[in-house]
Amino acid sequence: IGRQYAVAPETIVFFRAAVALLVLLVALATYRPGWLRIQRRDLPLFVAQGAIGIAAFYLSYVYAVHLAGASVAAVLMYTAPVWVTLYAGRFLKERLDRYTLLSLLGALAGAAMVAQVYDPARFRINLAGVSFGLASGICYACYSIFNKQALRRYSPWTVLTFGFMCGLPFLALAQQASDLRYVLSAPRALLWLVALGTGPTLGGGLLYAAGLT
Repeated sequence: IGRQYAVAPETIVFFRAAVALLVLLVALATYRPGWLRIQRRDLPLFVAQGAIGIAAFYLSYVYAVHLAGASVAAVLMYTAPVWVTLYAGRFLKERLDRYTLLSLLGALAGAAMVAQVYDPARFRINLAGVSFGLASGICYACYSIFNKQALRRYSPWTVLTFGFMCGLPFLALAQQASDLRYVLSAPRALLWLVALGTGPTLGGGLLYAAGLT
């Protein structure tokens, strides 16, 4: 979408979140209005999920794709299990045996190879993309942790809806009005963004939350 229709990376992630949120709100308001309520004490959790697990994650990942390419960005994003495992060992007291530690080292070594740290010249050129890729992995790990906590009390639909609801204002801060107007005046680009929002974003998010449950 970004290359073919010249849509800014931050505008792509804004629309994918906005489309997914709109579909969720319509669906829940029509069929499960009770799922649109949360307890006030859980609001900070959803704000953290929206700010870090959605807004920061989406922005860092799309910039990683833009700067380093989709394959490098995807591998670095999937360092997320490493950060989740380290968090679980430190704060949830989960046991980290030598096999787990070897697996973590293997994952990080693989990410380092993909980032081409063995070639200083190429690594310097790609440093910004690699940094955004690693940041997306950390943010994705936070997304998993926040989701798991929220799913103890709410359905996947509620968790995803309030995550997008709290994340969208942060994504809006990164927008240029001219970029938004351009997308709204380009039907083909908008059609692809709607497909991105309803398919990978909404469908993938719901399936992932259901799996965490």
